[in-house]
Formats: sequence, structure tokens, C-alpha cells
Amino acid sequence: MSSRISFLLSLLSFSLLLYATVASDPPLAIRCSSSNTLRPGDAFTRNLHQLMYLLSAKAPAVGFEIGSVGSGPSRAFGLALCRGDVTRALCRACLRTANAHTLRRCPRRKRATVWLDRCMVRYSDSDFFGEVDRARSVLLSDRSNASADPSRFESKVVRLMKG
Repeated sequence: MSSRISFLLSLLSFSLLLYATVASDPPLAIRCSSSNTLRPGDAFTRNLHQLMYLLSAKAPAVGFEIGSVGSGPSRAFGLALCRGDVTRALCRACLRTANAHTLRRCPRRKRATVWLDRCMVRYSDSDFFGEVDRARSVLLSDRSNASADPSRFESKVVRLMKG
């Protein structure tokens, strides 16, 4: 019983920390499922919160992580991805903020995808690993004028593509 209380307190603390960081980085886009609702405190909800924590902890090392927590119908699947030019610290902070946006903007939903400038997260109650998801795609545009200095733009593109 004591370990369960400790676990729940840890999740609560994690959730409060995430909520506090939401205002620092507004999302570029959020997609929440219209169905697949969850009940607070059920096994899937606990697994999802644990998965959010694990992905935020592991992904910054290489900029990407997939994982799942639980089994059967309460199993939660997730993906965390950071831009390649983002430091580990910024990646971790971005993922925590994305998780907070998920909890706040997609409450009681088992499926959500959140895009921020530096990272994105996706969660689901079904295994989506290795599948292309066109339903949650987002087209983002940049209105800045790249043709104002074509040679500078070209050199930046070449440097980016060469890595």
C-alpha cells in the first residue's frame, strides 16, 4: 500500500510540474481523438502517466524514443521525438511541456499528438509503431522570405543537409 501511495504521489508531482511549464512553449498543433475516452485513475491512465515520464527521461539521450507501459487493453503506447539540433536539456524540457499540453488540452483522451517547435509526442491505446499516420498530420508554413538573400539561404540549406 505504501509503495502505491508513493507512486501516486510521484505521478501527481510530475503532473503538477508539467502543468506549470505549459505556458512557456505554445504548441504548433494538437490532435486529440474524439473517441477513446479514459477514466481518471484507471489502469490506462496510470500507464499513460508512467509512459510520459519514461519517454521524457529516455528520449533526450538520442532525441527519439518509443515505448509502451502495461498490458492488454490498459497498455499505453508512446513516441517522443526532438529536433536534431536541440540539446538534451531543451529536448527534456520540450517533452515535459508537450506532455503537459497533452494532459491539459486532451483530457480523458487515449490518443493524442502534440507538436511544439522543438519536439513532438504521440500517445495511443493501440500499437502504432511502424505505421504512417496521415490522420494526425499537420502542415505548417513559415512566412519569412527566404529569397531576400538567396546565397545565404542556399549555404544554410547545404550546411543543414550535410549535417
